[in-house]
Amino acid sequence: MNYQYDNFVHNGAHQNKRCIDCHLPNDNFANHILWKSIDGTKDVIYFYGGLYKEPINISDHGKKVVKENCLFCHSEMVSRINTESRSCTDCHRRHTHKHTGVF
Repeated sequence: MNYQYDNFVHNGAHQNKRCIDCHLPNDNFANHILWKSIDGTKDVIYFYGGLYKEPINISDHGKKVVKENCLFCHSEMVSRINTESRSCTDCHRRHTHKHTGVF
């Protein structure tokens, strides 16, 4: 995750956000804690078990969570856009960990 973190830190508009602001559900506290437990346990097992494959890719569930958080934070901005059939990163590729930062 070093590459992803380094790119995140250098991403102007979102550099003051925490990883969990985008990558965990923020719709309610119980759901947030549930997925924090699930993802945290998975991360520990994968990291200490040496199971991560490079490059690290986001899961389908992770994509859904990130999109929901984008739409929540930017609700006024996207109010006239059909968000059902599009992903935020279709237009905002530079806001992904692979295409942002100084690397």
